[in-house]
Formats: sequence, C-alpha cells, structure tokens
Amino acid sequence: MTRRLAFLASLLWLALFAGAQELGADRDRFFEMAKKFELRSQAAPPAGYLHQEEPFFQFVWLSDMHIENPAVRLETQKLLEQIRQEIHPLAVLITGDNWNIGAKPLSRQKAFQTFLREALQATPIIVLPGDNWPEAFQEVFGTDTFAFTLGGFRFICASVDASGRRNGCSVFEQDTRDWLKTQFSQAGRHPVIYIQHEPVEPPMTLAAPEIAAMLDETPSALLALGGHLHLNLAFRRGHWRQWVAPSTGRSHCPAFKVLSFYMDAVTAQDWEKSAETGKYFPVKKYLVAQIPEEFRKSLHAVSRFQMEDYQPMPARARKMDSTLDARVQEVNRLLTQYAFRFAMTQLF
Repeated sequence: MTRRLAFLASLLWLALFAGAQELGADRDRFFEMAKKFELRSQAAPPAGYLHQEEPFFQFVWLSDMHIENPAVRLETQKLLEQIRQEIHPLAVLITGDNWNIGAKPLSRQKAFQTFLREALQATPIIVLPGDNWPEAFQEVFGTDTFAFTLGGFRFICASVDASGRRNGCSVFEQDTRDWLKTQFSQAGRHPVIYIQHEPVEPPMTLAAPEIAAMLDETPSALLALGGHLHLNLAFRRGHWRQWVAPSTGRSHCPAFKVLSFYMDAVTAQDWEKSAETGKYFPVKKYLVAQIPEEFRKSLHAVSRFQMEDYQPMPARARKMDSTLDARVQEVNRLLTQYAFRFAMTQLF
C-alpha cells in the first residue's frame, strides 16, 4: 500500500505540472517529477509496430519549436532541411508554440511562414498555433480549426477561441463546439485523429472534458495528438489514445516523431537530437495505436497530400478574455481528478 500511495503522489505532481508556470521556483521540481512518466527506450518494438509493407503515408510531427532567437532559428532550419532531405514525409505536422521573432504579431507570423517555405520547400505543412504567440496566426495561415480526410483517415484540427492569462484557462465558443460535435458525429467508420496544441488527456484546457467526451462517444476515434507539455508522453482512455509530442525548442531531450499510417495501425517512432552533431537520429521509442477491423475498409495509400472533404471553421482572431482567469481553480480540479483516475487505472 505504501508503494501505491507513493505512486499516487507522483501522479498528482504530474497532473499539477501544467500549472508550474504559475509556481515560480517550484517549476523545476514539478518538471523533474513529470519527466519520470516519459516514454522510455524499448529493447524491441511493441506488438503491432513492425510491418512488412510500406505505410500508406507518413507525417513528421513537431511541436513547441519555440523559435525565439537566431540560434534556435538556425537549429530549426537545419532540422527541417534534414526532414525534407532524409525522411521525405507526405506532410509535416506542427502543433503550436512556434515563432516569437519580430516586434509585431503580423510580421512574426509572416516571417514564420516564409521560414517554413524556405526550409521545407514543396513539403506540405499542417500548422496550428499554440497558447504562446497565436496573435495574427489566422491572418497569415488561415483558419486554425478545420477537418479533412486523407487516405481514409479523418483528421479534426482545432484551436481554442478564447484564453485568459492563466495556464489552461481556455475555451471554445459555442459555434466551434457545435462544429466539433458535427465533425465527430459525421466521422462514420473513418478512423479519427484529433489534433490540438493542448492535450485532451491530461485535461490542459477548460474545454478538454467536452472534447474527451466527444472522443469517447465516437467509436472510430483513434488518437488525440498534442504538445504543450514539452514532454514525451502517452496515455490511453477507453478505445482511444493520447500522444503528447516532445519539444524541439525547449527540452531536456529535443525530439520529434515520425507517424506511419497503415491499414491496421498508426505507429510512431522518435527521432532525437545528437548532442555531438546537432542532427536528429531515430531511437528505440515506439508507439502503436491499433485500428479495429471495422474501421479499416476506407483506408488506402496516397501518393500526394490532398485534403479531401475539407471542412473549415471561419477564420477569426483568438480572443483574450481575462475573465477566464477566475476559473483557474477549475483547471486545477480537472487535473487533480485526472491524476486520481489515471492512478486507479495503473494500480488496479
């Protein structure tokens, strides 16, 4: 029982890590505890990872690049060029906290767009803003809430509509919530991948419980993808999984993931940065999300990136709403409840 209580206490530290930006000197202590739950190197790939056939397509997934100075800009440029030249993904997925070089929001977003085009050239990009520096994103990149089908997989991408200054005090407006419900309900037998900067599990926004319920109620829901925590994490809730990408910009272990899409599974492998060379290389850190047989019939290989059945929300600027900060205790309560729930799944 003592070991169980210690484990539960550790999980509480992990849950409360989301608020570490509010905790000043305690942030490092929270972070060190949370690191204990990161994905570890594996002696061999897990069951269902290895395939004899080529994947239908691959994405490279990066998050939290935090390009805030010329040195990080140059490092990220080299990373993107390596991805383009060595991995040749069908597309690059970027899940927020992207660029903070420039005096004005619009000029920053334009500079980031130019940077991506120069480094990745013709490689298609799916990019979302994060909770840091979202201003003017939609003026340059267009809507940050949209859905599309690729190779039979249904991708639902979303960004919160309004945020306070306190971490996690973010919400969707009612029309976005209605749109999300429609997207999930109309997914049919297409495997669904939900993408947002902030993870749904653990609940990193005030909106997370409602999104989790939508995923719960969607039989074909497979994955939720997010960043934000700068940690390499994976969780399971019912029939779907949450994968949390590490950071390439601010991390004790800079890394990105290569996502491979097959008939029976979506897999991920990490590439980590070499301290000696500065280049990234594949490591033995793997994830697998198995696709139930009843949701495989529409899946197929694709040779080029094309968003089928593209359904966007109208582009609009994110609203800063300081009144949401009054709900910070609600965020903390959600995280604490999650910690207990997760602990029970691990202990019993």
